[in-house]
Amino acid sequence: MSDIAHQVACPTLILHSRDDERVPVSQANELAALIPDSRLVLLKSRSHLLTAFEPAWDEFLSHIDAFLAE
Repeated sequence: MSDIAHQVACPTLILHSRDDERVPVSQANELAALIPDSRLVLLKSRSHLLTAFEPAWDEFLSHIDAFLAE
């Protein structure tokens, strides 16, 4: 992944749970550093996969809506 991430040629939103128990935040930071014009948003959650029952769900949707509206 890291060898081709720099080839992404569109704005990129990376959403990651701050306390993800499966994938550490360091990997999200690395990905964001590799993809030009990317934005990393850390969500207040421990879950790797968010569901509508997750407290961070509304924030997740809000960031997607704002990104798509740009």
